[in-house]
Amino acid sequence: MTINDVPQYEICLEVQPVAGEPFLSSVTELLTAPETADLRPGRLLAVEYRPDAPDRLALADPGSPEFEQMMLRWRVAHGLIADDLIAARTTGVSQPASVLALHPTGEQKEGQVEITARLLVSPADGSPPFEADSTVFVHPAALANVQVGSPVFAMYEPAHPDRVHMTIQRQEGLA
Repeated sequence: MTINDVPQYEICLEVQPVAGEPFLSSVTELLTAPETADLRPGRLLAVEYRPDAPDRLALADPGSPEFEQMMLRWRVAHGLIADDLIAARTTGVSQPASVLALHPTGEQKEGQVEITARLLVSPADGSPPFEADSTVFVHPAALANVQVGSPVFAMYEPAHPDRVHMTIQRQEGLA
């Protein structure tokens, strides 16, 4: 079916909730060609649903603050953020940084690969830049954004600048 030349798709998904067991479901959406360009098996999509109606899914708006918060909670719940970095990622400050070196660790989890990046962090308080290592899980599609020389962001607690969690885009902590 199409409406105004926009085709309708049924997308079959394995939903991995923040809490609870994964389940299979599907969502039917009208999607334009640019919206379908990134749809492929294994791709992460955020969905919204009510716990009492898991068969009634809707795709979440990836540009919304709610989406960012949902993805952060999912990453924490699924062990994609190291325990010693959760405070830096959820309540820390976000400062510009540059990638100085990059090393894959060989670990994979939830379809993501683990890398260690050496960063040059530029604090906002005017203090000199400092170097720090950050070991994070990154979706394979995002690896092109994390190369030597790439601009990224370092999230850390000012009292613990040695505990840095790298993000590709400036992000906020948990609300």
